[in-house]
Amino acid sequence: MMSVEQLIQSLSLEEKVSLLAGKSYWRTAGVAKYNIKPIKYSDGPNGVRGESIHASTKATCFPCAALVGSTFNPDLALKMGGRNFEAYSEDPTLSGLLGAAFVNGVQSEGVAACPKHFLGNECETHRKTSNTIVDEKTLRELYNLVNGVFMSENEDLLQGLLRKEWGFQGAIISDFEGVYSTVPLGEHLLKAILKQQIPESHIDDLVKDVITLSAKVGMKDETAIEEDIFKDESRATLVRDIATEGIVLLKNDGRILPLFPPKKLRIAVFGSPAANPVIHGGGSASLTSSYVVSPLDALKDKFGEENIRYHPGVPIFKKIPSAPISIITAPSTGQPGVDCFWYNGWVVGENQVHHEILETTRTLVIESRISDLQPKHCNRMKFSLQVSTTGLHTFGVTACGRSVLRVDGKFLLEHSRFNDCRVEYVMQPGDFEERADVFMEAGCSYEVTVDTLSTTAPSPSPIFDITPQATSLGFYENLNNPISQEVQQLASESDVAIIFAANNKEYESESFDRSSLSLSPLQDDLIRTVANAVPKSILVNQTGSPISMPWIDDVDAILQCWYSGQEVGNALVDIISGDINPSGKLPVTFPQCIEDTPSFGNFPTDPNMRVRYAEGLEMGYRARSKRAPLFPFGYGKSYTDFELKGFEIKRTADFSPLSVTVTTTVTNVGPVAGREVVQIYVDGVLKCFQKVLLAPGEGRVVEVTLDKYAFSEWSPKEGSWIIEARSYSIELRQDANTVLASTTYRVETRLSWDGL
Repeated sequence: MMSVEQLIQSLSLEEKVSLLAGKSYWRTAGVAKYNIKPIKYSDGPNGVRGESIHASTKATCFPCAALVGSTFNPDLALKMGGRNFEAYSEDPTLSGLLGAAFVNGVQSEGVAACPKHFLGNECETHRKTSNTIVDEKTLRELYNLVNGVFMSENEDLLQGLLRKEWGFQGAIISDFEGVYSTVPLGEHLLKAILKQQIPESHIDDLVKDVITLSAKVGMKDETAIEEDIFKDESRATLVRDIATEGIVLLKNDGRILPLFPPKKLRIAVFGSPAANPVIHGGGSASLTSSYVVSPLDALKDKFGEENIRYHPGVPIFKKIPSAPISIITAPSTGQPGVDCFWYNGWVVGENQVHHEILETTRTLVIESRISDLQPKHCNRMKFSLQVSTTGLHTFGVTACGRSVLRVDGKFLLEHSRFNDCRVEYVMQPGDFEERADVFMEAGCSYEVTVDTLSTTAPSPSPIFDITPQATSLGFYENLNNPISQEVQQLASESDVAIIFAANNKEYESESFDRSSLSLSPLQDDLIRTVANAVPKSILVNQTGSPISMPWIDDVDAILQCWYSGQEVGNALVDIISGDINPSGKLPVTFPQCIEDTPSFGNFPTDPNMRVRYAEGLEMGYRARSKRAPLFPFGYGKSYTDFELKGFEIKRTADFSPLSVTVTTTVTNVGPVAGREVVQIYVDGVLKCFQKVLLAPGEGRVVEVTLDKYAFSEWSPKEGSWIIEARSYSIELRQDANTVLASTTYRVETRLSWDGL
C-alpha cells in the first residue's frame, strides 16, 4: 500500500485539482485507480439533511444549538454528536466547551465534524460581500472578509492562527459558494498552476489533507441510497432529554407551574405552534424530521383530551402556507392532490413532457430537472379547492420565473419579480409574495390554475447547471380577521390558558437578519387578549433567539422552549406537568429592547458593506448597559430552591500551569429534585461552570478549577497571551447580574505565551 506522499507523487495535476474542487455540493471527487474514495458531506446544525437542500431525507431533528447552550451540560452535547439559533451562546467559554463536546461525540462514531464558521460570521445581511472590522484583542478573545481579506484566502487566520498556533492538522473546506477567488471545478486553479502562479507543492499540501480525510471517512459504497430514519426509542429519549434540560423557566408567578395532571383543570390552548410546532430554524437548520410530537397531542395525552380545548389563534407566517391537502383535489383522479403538467417551451399546453400528482401547491426546479425538460420550459398546477367558511379569502404567490394565477378561469394576479435569481426565493420568499383576496362561499368548489415560465437566466450557482423555475401558491381563509370573539370566550371559560408564540423559519434563518426583536404584532395582541381574559396564563415561546415581551406583566408564567426538535411536545409536557424540573439557563442575554444591545448602531452593515465590531469585548452580558436586561445571561428558574454557601479558593499548583480550585456547597432546600448550575466568573466574565442534580434536602460540595486561560488576555502590542500580575475578582454568581459571593486572587508574576 502506498503512503500518502507516494499517492500524491503518483497523481496527475488534473487529478490533484479535482480532489480540491469538489464534485458537487455534497461530495468530493475520488480517484478510483488509487482507491481514493469520495467524501460525502451533509450539513445541518441540528440533524443530518442528506444530499438535498430542499428534499432532504427524513432524519432525527435534534434541538437547536441555543437550546443545547441552555443546558450548560457538555455531556448532552457529547451524546448529541450553530446564526443565532445555530450558536450555543454569546459566551466563548460556554460555546467552546459545548462545541468541543459535540465534535468529540460526532467523531467518536467515525464521522468527521466540521465546525463552522471560522470566524467573525455574525451578520447575515450582505453576508457574501461584507467586511468584518474587528480589533485583534476582540478577535482573539471572542471569536467573510475579516479586516479587508476574504476569509477563504486569509493566510494570517487560516495558516498563522488555525494551523501554526492552534496546531490544526485537518482539512479546511468552504461553505456553499463561499470561496471568493475560484470558479467551477478548479478550471482557473489548473491554469494558474500551469502558469506557475501557484506552486504545485502548495497544492500537494492541500491534497494531503483531503487524502488523509478520505482514508478515514471516505465513502465505501458510492451507490448507497440514503434511507429515511424513523422513530428509534433510544434516540427519541435522547432528543427528549436534551430538550427538557434546555427549556428555560423565565417566570412563574404564584408558582402556577407545574400543573399536576390529577387535578382537573379546564385548559385552553392557543396558537398554531401548539398543533404545528416550529422545531427548527431556516436555512441549513431546515430538516425533514422523521416524526414530530406536537405539544397539543402531548397535552391531550397527559391531561386528558376532554380537559383540553384548542384555538389556532393568529397567523404567524410571512408567506401564506399551502392549502391543506384535505381541501384540494386533482381533477385527473378526483383524489386529494394537485395535477402538475410540464412543457418544453413557454407555451402552456404544448410539448408536454411530464405529468405528476403533487401533494402540495409547490414546484421547484433548482437542484435537479425532470428528464427531457429543456432549460426553457413551463408548467401548470391545476386543482379544485373547497373552502369551509364564507368570506374574503387570500391567495399568495411567490415564484422564481413568471407566474400567473387564475380562479375559475379569471385572472387574479401575476408574479414576475424573479427572472434571474433564486436565493431570495429559497431563503426569504415571504418578503416577495404577491397576494390577492377572493370572496368565497363555504362548501363551494373553485378551479385554481397556476402557470409558471422558467427564468430567463441560467442558475447563478457554479455547480447547478439548471435554469431555475419555482412556484409556491399559498391559501388562507379569513386572513384579515384573525382574532375572533371565540378567543376571548374560550379563555374566559377556562381555568388556565397555555399560549404558544413562535418565530418560524421565515423570521429566523440564514441569509438575512431579524428586523427587530418583536414577535409578529398579531401574536402580541393574542397574548394580551387571552391573558386578560383567563385567571392564569402560561406563555410558551418557540424562538431561537431573544424576543421583546411587551406583555410580560400580563402573563403568569413564561417558558422559553427555543426550537426543541421532534420531541418538543413530550419535552414541554414533561416540564409543564412537573415530571421534569426545569433546569435550563439562558445562554444569551434577553435585552429590554433592540436599543439595549451592544451592537446597536453598528449592525448589520454600514453603506460600505462593513460590519464594525465597535463594541469590542463588551458584547452580550459584558456590556455596560444603562438598564438591566429583561433576563440576564445564565438566568433560569426551577420548581425547587437552592442554597449556595461556603465559597472558597485555593492555589493548587505553581504557574506551570496556573491552577486555582474553587469550592462551594450547593443544597436543594426545596420540595423536589432539581439541577442547579454553579457559575464561576473572573472579573465579571464566565470562566467555568458545573451542573449538579440534587434530591430534596441533599447537599454537595462542588469543586471547579480555574486554569491559566481563566486569567489570560490577548496583548496586541506583544502579539501573545498574557496574565498580568495583579488582583483578580473571582465570583460565584447565580446569573451574570447576580453575585452570590466573591473574593480576590492575586497573581504575583506576569506570564506570557504564544499559541495554545
